Amino acid sequence: MSISPEAESLLFEILESPLGMEHDAPDAMAGMRAPKALGVRLVEDDLGAGCSSLIRLRQWPFDRIKIDIKIDQAIVMQAVDDPLRTLRFIRQLIRLGHDLDLEVVVEDLETRGLIEAALLLGADMGWGYALARPMSAEALAGWLGEFHSDWPDALPATALGALAGALVWEEHLHALPHDDGYWRQHAEVACAAGRYVDNRRLPPLHDAHQAMHAAAMAGPHDPGYRAARERFQALLIEQVALEERRRAVAA
Repeated sequence: MSISPEAESLLFEILESPLGMEHDAPDAMAGMRAPKALGVRLVEDDLGAGCSSLIRLRQWPFDRIKIDIKIDQAIVMQAVDDPLRTLRFIRQLIRLGHDLDLEVVVEDLETRGLIEAALLLGADMGWGYALARPMSAEALAGWLGEFHSDWPDALPATALGALAGALVWEEHLHALPHDDGYWRQHAEVACAAGRYVDNRRLPPLHDAHQAMHAAAMAGPHDPGYRAARERFQALLIEQVALEERRRAVAA
């Protein structure tokens, strides 16, 4: 059976369902395979929003997942109240999608910080008011022609983006072989959080960042490194709160 290019451009979104465990019934599985055979791509919406979504992700032939970071406003609020835990949660959902060879979309990106965090945490795509407001089909072509993103070249410009970069940097540190040479090499390389720090005249944050990199030469499990990391993260989290308060006042 040949698959038409038109069919591959069609996305069929599956929403969270109150049917619970019934989504593994033979009729449901057959219903999913039929459009897939034609080339239609399947998308799981709101991953993690309901009790059955992870089970369904394992059983159904999805091509893409969507992470809604504005579920009941909870995750957006937590991005200010507990940004470190929030970013770790989003990172693990993105990794889950990629480990299953799926595209990952992060939804409801309403600030530049959230966009930067999604990019640095590895999301393939995203959408939200920080990128564009709803528009008519007639206006879309003009917007696409004029839209230009400077984010990949200028990351990160926000504390939330820097915190995401720091998490990914530490993840890479943990993945290295248990060897002083690898740790030293990683510690000496500039990181995404460092680009943010270098553009801010905040000596305590700069000093804490330098101390964290120096301590990383002893490895990710060294008590000195852990203390330096926690100090830097605490100062960065303070900056996240300050920046988000400013944005709230400006809005």
